[in-house]
Amino acid sequence: MIIYNKTWLANLIIHEQVQQDLSSGTLSSEEVKNIEKAYPVGFYSPNIFVRIGLFLLANVIVSFSGGLFALFVSDLRFIAPEVWLLAAGIACYFGLETIVKQSHHYRSGADDALLWLSGGMVFGALNLLTEPVLNNYKDTIFMMFNAGFLFGIGLFLSLRFADRLMSVLTFLAFVGCIGFFWISAVSFGTATLPLLVMILSASAYFYFSKKMTSLNAVYYLHCLKFLRVASLLVLYLAGNYFIVKQLGTQLLAADGVYEVPLPYLFWTWTFVIPFVYIFYGIRKRDMILLRSGLILVAAAGFTFRNYYHVMPAELTLVIIGLILLAASYAIIRYLKTPKYGITYEDLNQGGLSDQLKIESLIVAEMPTGAEIPQENRFGGGSLGGGGASGTF
Repeated sequence: MIIYNKTWLANLIIHEQVQQDLSSGTLSSEEVKNIEKAYPVGFYSPNIFVRIGLFLLANVIVSFSGGLFALFVSDLRFIAPEVWLLAAGIACYFGLETIVKQSHHYRSGADDALLWLSGGMVFGALNLLTEPVLNNYKDTIFMMFNAGFLFGIGLFLSLRFADRLMSVLTFLAFVGCIGFFWISAVSFGTATLPLLVMILSASAYFYFSKKMTSLNAVYYLHCLKFLRVASLLVLYLAGNYFIVKQLGTQLLAADGVYEVPLPYLFWTWTFVIPFVYIFYGIRKRDMILLRSGLILVAAAGFTFRNYYHVMPAELTLVIIGLILLAASYAIIRYLKTPKYGITYEDLNQGGLSDQLKIESLIVAEMPTGAEIPQENRFGGGSLGGGGASGTF
């Protein structure tokens, strides 16, 4: 399904690993060069500045080309806007396939632009084509179909091109599609929507975590890492008091006032879940859980500040910042000496090699039946000592 050369993708992961080993001093620069030469990568992947430039350039080219063609055919009126948009999206997709297959673009900026342009145009066309029919139904039905279109397009592009942001958008579209269906099909769907999203997000997190240990998902490890973060954030936001209240106000409260049922449950969720993430992140040495929890501590504080004005926002931020600085300094001092398998030192364990045994990947990519060079342990020695060399 994936369009990229799988051998090059596997070699790219090996390059990431050896670069980490170079940074940690495990390998020398000469050894790294030899490994990279033995496992070549033929992708065109420029630096971030060139990538941004190519992204903008591709958008400009597509916009000007499409606008110029639309200007020529606008007076003829033989093509509907939605059909024109669909044709443009398909053309962008074929351009994307061409530059990836023939020019071997891989996250070059140009392929990123064509990926999002093709997906956006096809989605817009489907939206316009189905709008006359779906307008006869409730707004939730219309939103459910749009989320379904977005999920289908995003799933195909994510599997085909392993794009991280597209995979996150696909996950959000899936949650939205199920959520709108639940609201439309179940009488108490709106009231129980937070619980449904919690279940979906938690299930997705455990699924993504399990897939990261599978060799079959090696080409999607970057996507799975982003999806784990997205599922953790959605799981928390589904029970955040502010989100629940705002969602209920939009969907249920005709007069603009919505009372959250079981408010203590959602307030508890708002404050407890970030610390649960932090606890399990430390216990399992999982940086995704740990960092997500630290971010959500701030979200919990802002949620409380939004409803209870204990002190000015500026003073609140200063106090929280001082507390975090003091806590960080104390933890750094405490972990100067490793304790319980945790240390402050950078061990260069943030890459994909944490999620996959690099040896298994190399073995999986080796062609079957390949001859393994045999090392000659005996030289033609000159001292008559059973093959011992003269430098014995």
